Amino acid sequence: MKTKQALLAGLLFACLYLPAHVAADSPEIKTDIEHGQTSGTDFNTTYIGQWDDYGYLHGGYGDVQVNFIGHRAQIWATKSDLSGIVEVWVDGVKHGEFDAHTADYENGVNVYTITDLEEGPHTVLLKQKDSNNYFYYNGMSTYRNEEVRLITELTGLPESITVDTLSRQVLTFQGQPTNANESVQFSSKNPEIAQVDEKGIVYGVKEGQTEIVLKTQNIERTVPVTVIPAENNLSISQGSTDQHTSQDQYDHVLELDQVTTASRPVWLGDEVNGQFILKSKNQDLKQIHISPSDFISDAGSISSDKVQTYFLKETSAYVGRGGQKFVLPDASAPHEMVPDILDKAAYTDLASNHLQAVWLKISVPRDAKPGLYKGHFTVTAENLSKPIQVPYQFEVLPIEQPKDTNRFSMELWQYPFTTARYYGLSEEEWFSDKHMEILKQQLSEYVKIGGGAITTTISEDPWNHQTYDAYPSMVKWTKQADGHFDFDFTNYDKYVELALSLGINKQIKSFSLTPWENQIGYFDVTQQRMQSLSLPVGSAEWTAIWGEFLRAYIQHLDEKGWFDLAYMSMDERPLETMEHVVSLIEQYKNKDGKSLKISAAMNYSAEKAEILNHIHDISIDLAQIQDEVAVRKLAHDRRQKGFTTTLYTCVGDYPSSFARSAPVESAWTLWYAQSLGMDGYLRWAYDAWVKDPLTNIDHWWWESGDPFLVYPGDKDGKDKTPRTSPRFENFKEAKRQIEKLRWIKEAIPETADEIDTFVQSLVREYGVVNAYGANESKSMEQNKAVEAEVARMNQKVEELSRRYAKQLAKVYSEVPQTAPVQEELPTFVVPSYFDNSKQVSFDTDNTVTFKGTEPHFISVTTTVGQLPQNTFSLVVKSLSQGNYHVFDGKKGDLYDLYFVDAEGHKVPVDNITAKVRIPVSAEVETAFSLSEDGQITSLPFTQVDAHHIEITVSHFSLYGVLYKKQETPNEDPHEDPEQASNTQPLNKQTKKQDQQKISNDEDGQQNNPSDTASSPTKEEQLPKTGLANNFELSLLGLLGLAFGITFFKRTRK
Repeated sequence: MKTKQALLAGLLFACLYLPAHVAADSPEIKTDIEHGQTSGTDFNTTYIGQWDDYGYLHGGYGDVQVNFIGHRAQIWATKSDLSGIVEVWVDGVKHGEFDAHTADYENGVNVYTITDLEEGPHTVLLKQKDSNNYFYYNGMSTYRNEEVRLITELTGLPESITVDTLSRQVLTFQGQPTNANESVQFSSKNPEIAQVDEKGIVYGVKEGQTEIVLKTQNIERTVPVTVIPAENNLSISQGSTDQHTSQDQYDHVLELDQVTTASRPVWLGDEVNGQFILKSKNQDLKQIHISPSDFISDAGSISSDKVQTYFLKETSAYVGRGGQKFVLPDASAPHEMVPDILDKAAYTDLASNHLQAVWLKISVPRDAKPGLYKGHFTVTAENLSKPIQVPYQFEVLPIEQPKDTNRFSMELWQYPFTTARYYGLSEEEWFSDKHMEILKQQLSEYVKIGGGAITTTISEDPWNHQTYDAYPSMVKWTKQADGHFDFDFTNYDKYVELALSLGINKQIKSFSLTPWENQIGYFDVTQQRMQSLSLPVGSAEWTAIWGEFLRAYIQHLDEKGWFDLAYMSMDERPLETMEHVVSLIEQYKNKDGKSLKISAAMNYSAEKAEILNHIHDISIDLAQIQDEVAVRKLAHDRRQKGFTTTLYTCVGDYPSSFARSAPVESAWTLWYAQSLGMDGYLRWAYDAWVKDPLTNIDHWWWESGDPFLVYPGDKDGKDKTPRTSPRFENFKEAKRQIEKLRWIKEAIPETADEIDTFVQSLVREYGVVNAYGANESKSMEQNKAVEAEVARMNQKVEELSRRYAKQLAKVYSEVPQTAPVQEELPTFVVPSYFDNSKQVSFDTDNTVTFKGTEPHFISVTTTVGQLPQNTFSLVVKSLSQGNYHVFDGKKGDLYDLYFVDAEGHKVPVDNITAKVRIPVSAEVETAFSLSEDGQITSLPFTQVDAHHIEITVSHFSLYGVLYKKQETPNEDPHEDPEQASNTQPLNKQTKKQDQQKISNDEDGQQNNPSDTASSPTKEEQLPKTGLANNFELSLLGLLGLAFGITFFKRTRK
């Protein structure tokens, strides 16, 4: 994914940004004059003619004049097929020329060097020979000599330093005046006790005392040094989950001398993330191992098996970005080792005088007791002097993390073909059982972060091989001899079914009717080989061929029951192209008369306002957002229509989520989406790995790490679950925090204005493009500024959590203490993937009793043909204290219906019809469903008796009833008044085998509740589903929710 602006930034520039500095050991001073530096006395740039400032470089048809002081200069430009010969004039005399033309784009090229000038002021003029050429100018590096400015005093020196025999310490001081450039010479009075190098780093040798001498031309100072015996050959330092700790920070990492505390309190069901740093001394360490203890509070404990530790492993990352397809940065190009991999190895080695970051993660059980938990981590190694204990503590608040994680969406595009390549699978093995098992593990982290969109391809390589691996079509096109096309959806179905079975069930994104080169790949039966056809979008042939596909695709989606999940997706396509796509898609309807929904990652602008009315799901690039107020209004207005609006970041953005980005930038981007009132966040690549990402992550187009957020699992072992990264973990944590904030707004409506105002105060930072084309932070100070903004958001979540802890806890825990309650089992029509000759039976003899905070289960045994018996669970958890007045004095109740699997996770059943019996407290006038955007749809129902109705549901969300006005509902809508004091087991009538015939939908038709009579039939025609291998389901039903003013606000539309 590349935005127009980012693409231009990537292909047409490499802005030069290196701060001017004075080298202490050289009289030559380098000053970089950026392309945008148009002011200043001695160093400045003037543009003559028609020029455009793209923010990252200048491009234009005229000339460039640069003034500087020095004796030599280097000119930097971006070569392109639009450029030509440029003459170089120095002080009015032609010095030479260079050719800025190339068939491809080359970023940040040193196109010309000027040498042997007299020291002093000079003017360089860059003149294009052909005025029709378009020249991209990046900047100029200049060099000047300057007399040595002597140091008159050394300030800030320590009174003394102490170092042990295995470690080292940097002497810190400041030369005065601050613009002095004289070198300081260091020496030790007794090198047998302590030594010092040319950088002022002091090394302990043996126990004793000596002095380090600092000498300049005019002054001499000494610092006493005490060398003590080393107690251990390893020390522990505090780490940060928000920032990288690189090896060049070794001498600035301080030894930890106190208990470390988690940066924020957590909720029940939440996660704690932390980091500490291992700092080796002058010995190599072998087989380092970290062992966590149990964590204990005054009220309870959290077992050590809920604690995981990861060694952060480094990978090599180019500091810029590429500019030529399939050409990786040269090995001589500058690289950094970035600690971006959370490695799952139990042991690691550490070289002398090196750092090793350790990431810790603690999963807080939902049944844990609130309080302050204390424990420790024990560090051991084969040759460690003695084990080290690292104390750690964190606070758990008495509030439960929401289980429903759909308030803020996360969409990460998946690349299953890259997974196949990395693990050595051949093309014949694509989507085989072996591939599917690897993909199941590969998607596990996407499931954990709450990913809801499934990435599929319906055309060959829709992104024109922008990733290391091509992305073939999951739908195989075959052109028959008579000219018509057949479409094989086998691989598509396998991948979608796998994703759905894992709970990735919100959207199916299909790429694309508009592949980047408009190529349609297919197998030609006549020629018996693959062919490719390039068609102009909107042409008659393009319309006919894609129309043929849409007919087949829509029919297939109807048959599978996936139509409502499917989106035809586009990625940064021009306006005219999108208009053709919208026009085509809206011509084709499914069996219910609906057109396919459309999604687009797009560049937002006023000219595209009308097309947005036809695109159900849009994502806007960070770089495109200039007017935050307008974007908030856009997101709000679209939400009122049932449309979604998300934010995305990609190449050229700052803040972002590249490997070299501060990890906290990932969290900031989610908070920024929240501040804009958006519905979620999109990142274009979850796992589009380069060749060997565990060792090198360079790419020919993008910043290192841009194509993926997770790393491969074990290539040769069984564990193929991905290794995550600090940036991915920051995404996960920020999403949990935002989910909390949105849930607080729902639970306590009076906080809404306060929360919105606060989050909208989030400060946005802007980066700078370095000499190699990467948009990055200007400094560590800017990194800290982004970190401070995220910390401020987290502090607000903490403050609200503490302020409303009692009210928030009540939403989950305050349940009437009543006598045992009998509940009838709801009628459940099993999905149609079961053979219709089989039957399913429900049986129970357990009594459901409300007891405080815990859910309540009725064990249900099912028998389906010869399949093994599976245990279902009916969960009954009352959250309301009674009925509330709504709708002109009427009263009602609201329920939440959804399915969960054996582990409590939601399962994708939105397209399965089920008949549900729910308890009511009076005669019902109206039953209805309530959508997330506040739309109310009336539902037919059957009043079974005075205390129950049956409704047929085709999706699972909120359902409600309104009672007739003259009725007086009972205090507890979920309690049968005749059985309120009954303490005996369930009535035998509820123990009867409520057998339901299972219907198989042969023609893909699905009953629509709105088309049925008020008394629906017991057998429903069900669509085929992707859950054929998922036989363990649980029914979580009948959740009575508070139905007061909050509900009224949600439904005022």
